Amino acid sequence: MPTEQPTCTVYFDGSCPLCRREISYYQAQVGAKEMSFVDVSSPDAELGPGLERAQSLARLHVRERGGQLVSGAAAFVSIWRALPRLAWLARITLWPGFCCCSKKDIAAS
Repeated sequence: MPTEQPTCTVYFDGSCPLCRREISYYQAQVGAKEMSFVDVSSPDAELGPGLERAQSLARLHVRERGGQLVSGAAAFVSIWRALPRLAWLARITLWPGFCCCSKKDIAAS
């Protein structure tokens, strides 16, 4: 039986206490089991194409199911969109006047 591809892969700095705490919150949410979480502070972390270790340690990154890599605010929106209880946050970012990230980066897949 083939392995289902995760809804998204979250690359986070596990050596950062704040990052660890937030990711732990996300991992406890309904829907998190369909996501993949990669601690980039681990030297053997698999980052995939287009993501360097220094980049991934400096800023949150998410690779969406289709392969698109997003970072910063758009990465948070991807996480929220994948978690049913937080999906409303992702929808708020589409409201007119909300400018934390471009509509192109956060449009529904």
